[in-house]
Amino acid sequence: MGGSKETVFEGTEYRLSLSFSNDYPFKPPKIRSLLGEPNISSPLNTQAAQLWSNQEEYRKMVEKLYKPPSA
Repeated sequence: MGGSKETVFEGTEYRLSLSFSNDYPFKPPKIRSLLGEPNISSPLNTQAAQLWSNQEEYRKMVEKLYKPPSA
């Protein structure tokens, strides 16, 4: 699956795994993201892991950085 055009995700490819049960179409398939190895040389990985371990701080940071534009 490709990233949306005219966004920071444009040109990015995402791999997904779909698993269909015997109850399909009455139960939805399970979808898993198949992300590759992260950039282990990036100094941001440690910071991201620390933020992710504290979900409240993570939520605050996301809200601070990605506020929708004011109407």
